Amino acid sequence: MGLLVISIPALVIYLIVRFKGRDPLITEPRRPVKWTLGDVLKSVAVFILLSFFIRAIITAVLTLAPPSRKLIAVHRLDFHLGSQIITEFLLILFCIYLVVEVRGGSLAQLGLTSSHFFKNIFRGFSGYVIAAPVLVVMLIFSNLLVERFGEPPDIKIIMEFLSPQYGFRHVLSGFLMIAVIAPVAEEIFFRGFLQGALRRRLSFWPAIIISALFFALLHFRFAAGPFLFTFGLLLGYLYEKTQSLIPVITVHLVHNSIISFYTIFVLLL
Repeated sequence: MGLLVISIPALVIYLIVRFKGRDPLITEPRRPVKWTLGDVLKSVAVFILLSFFIRAIITAVLTLAPPSRKLIAVHRLDFHLGSQIITEFLLILFCIYLVVEVRGGSLAQLGLTSSHFFKNIFRGFSGYVIAAPVLVVMLIFSNLLVERFGEPPDIKIIMEFLSPQYGFRHVLSGFLMIAVIAPVAEEIFFRGFLQGALRRRLSFWPAIIISALFFALLHFRFAAGPFLFTFGLLLGYLYEKTQSLIPVITVHLVHNSIISFYTIFVLLL
């Protein structure tokens, strides 16, 4: 609610400045990319295979390990978290490999650049505050859908990750996964990699809309779909305007951190 109150005047100020002919979010011209949608499909196939094989390998290790090593007693949340971290890390390495080694591109084309680093962090914060009224409305709408259709399984897993009953280590590892690792990995893939490939063939808004749609669909949450799509539009817009992943990672990290802290606070009550 406090963010909503702060963001309303910020939105008014932004619109005034914007319609006077100067967009404060524009920083860099678009850099043409060399990878294609075919490369994106390859990375999706690799992600599916990695998810299957890594889970199979970890399951086999836990099943065959001698009881003395106590590996068989690894908590199912540790298993889920560990496999997710490994899979996302390898996926990002594969995307970077396609961009740099196969297509002869650069990390800067992907949006991984230190240019205007602190200014882009500020732009990320500013964009999140400006868009907060719309995000809050969509979040309320998504919560109404959750009440109507129930919580999806992954939401329950996230709440388990952040539940204090499993100890500080579980809360810390869950927070790092949700608030740090996931935002970085998802923004490199959805904005830098996917949206970059879409912009080879599509104009500004169609590329943003399609990347936001895939961002919402691939989270497999019907109830949270409207919010995730709106959130994806914000992230895509920021990426197109700044040509950097730093603002969008900042927005994603801040949002997930707020949600994580709120979830922990609720679970502590």
